[in-house]
Formats: sequence, structure tokens, C-alpha cells
Amino acid sequence: MLACMALLSGCASGRISAGRANFIEGRYNQALTNLNEAVETPGQDRVLALMERGMVRQAIGDHKGAASDWLAASDLCGELDYLSVSEGTTSLVVNDRVKSFRGVPYERVLLRTFAALSYLSLSAWDDAAVEARNIAPRLERLEGFPDDAFSHCVAGLAFELIDDANSARIEYERAAALPAPVKIGPDGRYGPAPSKKEAELVVLAAMGGISSKAGASRHNERLGPDSHAEILVNGRVLGRTYTLTHTGTLLAKTEERLAAMRAAKTVSRIVIKDALAESIERENKALGQLVRLILFAMEVPDTRRWESLPLLLQYGRFPCPADTREVEIIFRGSGAAAGQRITARPQARRGLLVLYVRDLPATGQQGE
Repeated sequence: MLACMALLSGCASGRISAGRANFIEGRYNQALTNLNEAVETPGQDRVLALMERGMVRQAIGDHKGAASDWLAASDLCGELDYLSVSEGTTSLVVNDRVKSFRGVPYERVLLRTFAALSYLSLSAWDDAAVEARNIAPRLERLEGFPDDAFSHCVAGLAFELIDDANSARIEYERAAALPAPVKIGPDGRYGPAPSKKEAELVVLAAMGGISSKAGASRHNERLGPDSHAEILVNGRVLGRTYTLTHTGTLLAKTEERLAAMRAAKTVSRIVIKDALAESIERENKALGQLVRLILFAMEVPDTRRWESLPLLLQYGRFPCPADTREVEIIFRGSGAAAGQRITARPQARRGLLVLYVRDLPATGQQGE
């Protein structure tokens, strides 16, 4: 049974790796083929395959499909009990090689955040607000894992768009309490409010990739501490976005937390395993030695992660002309050098325009 599960896992892992590589290079059709196969392969990596496929679907504009994948992955992860799940990846290591991937806290929050972004891109305001109601409690019970200002702002915006001003204020205030280059006000602004004749544009921007693999490293080469998206309407610069969440930092702080949990449980875990093996050895020496070998050979932390996530999650909010239909975005990297330039149409609701953009590889813009 273990051999069969390992074989299936290997097949899925290979398809996920191929899908990631094709996504990073902008070969979206090939990436979808790889990840479709991975999703249909039984085994421990289905959640991971759904996470990665959702990102590919979002990149090609299939926002409904992307949200569906991320919500399916979230359902498989379980609900709010982060601590027990995290302990499961560290203390119950006997099952690490066969246990289904369930994600760590920041990934489980971002599943809902990215689903909300896709719903915002579809003008599905009520659906985005449902995701906001899932984001908020996940960020209330972090149990020592890192917080995420960008997700707070996405939740706040989703609440604002359905006129739930109190919930929006709470999320914006929580974002403001975290370190960031700008101070978000309780109204979601860090700059001037629009005049009565103006609309207001909110840009949610993503840059780079969290993966350390070669393709993503190339994707990140142009990024610097002040990387941002410059926002123009009718040729006029409205302002720029600011990084609220660095997913590499989320990853590093999460690994620190997990390392501390492992250290706290190592001694008791070893004692329990020794006792179990010794008990079996008294009845059957050969079997006891085999059990001991298996128990300690499987002492391997789960290092799988959602690798198609962006590296920088950014937020911008600006007064803009009331008749704005198109927005030009210039992604600026290290030294504020101009990079990719795209034009996109925001979604509008009662004078509030919303736009999510990501600086995906240029070859990927055509979905080839």
C-alpha cells in the first residue's frame, strides 16, 4: 500500500513540477495539461495541484475556474485548526511520506485571498465578501504564525464593496497595525479621498514569484526593495503601489515557527518511537528492527509548498477621473527601472474601481 501511494505521489509530483516550470515560462496551455493530470491523480498532492492550477487559470483570465480550484483546495485543507494541522506536519512524522498536503497557515489564508481577487475581477461582489468572511477568522487565529496585511486589505475592500463599513474598518485597521511602507487608514486610504466629481481606483498588484527554482529566480532578478506598479490613466500618473506582504517573509517566518514546534516535540517523539519498537522487538526481533527502521527513516519534514504564489503583494488607492475605462500599469523593478507595461480594464461599483494585476512573463500574456 505504501509503495503504491509513493508511486502515485511521484507521478503527481512530476506533473506538478512540469506545470510549475511551464507556468513560470508563460506556457500556460502546457501548464494546464500537466496540472489537469496531477489533479486527477489520486494521492497526497491533490491540494497542491489545485493550488497551482488555480494560479494558471487566473493568469489566463479563467477567474471562475481559479476560484473553484482554490475553494476545493481550501475544503480539503480543513477549516481553522491551524495548530493541529501544523503539528501534524511536524510531530506526526510517521505519516509524512504518505500524508496529504494540507498547507501551512499563510497558504490557507491566501487560498481565500486569491479566490476573492478572482471574484473581484468578475465583479462578483457578494462572492468576494464571502471570501472576506473566511479570510478574517483565519487571520485572527494564527497561533504564532505570521500575519498578512495584503489579505486584510483584500478582505476590507470586499466588505467595503458590499457596504459593510464596520467589517471593512476592522480589516483596514488590522492591516495598519502591521509594518508597511504606507499607513492604511480605517477607510482603506493612505492618500487623499476623491472629490465629488472623481471616482476612486484600487489596484491590487502582484510581482515576482515565491519559488526558489531557476525560472522564478530569473523572474525575480529585476525586483528590488522599491519595486512597484506605476499607475496611469489617460497618460497621467496617478501614483504607485506599495508592498504590504512579502510571501518570502511569510515562508521564512512560518519555517521558523515550525522549527520551534519540531524542537519542542523531538524528545517526546523519539521516546515514543523507541518504546513502540522495543515493545515489538520483545515479540519479534526482526519485525521490531524493521519497525524501528521505518519509524526513523520517515522522520522527514514536509517541505512541499505553493510555488506559483507571487513574491510581492501590493496595494494602491487613488482618486481618478470618473469616466476611467482603462488603466495603464508599468511594473518597475530594481532601481525603479521600467519593466513590463500592460493595459487593463477595472471593475466598477458605485464610483469605486477595482483592478488586480500581476507581472507575469511576457511570453505568457498570450497563453501559449
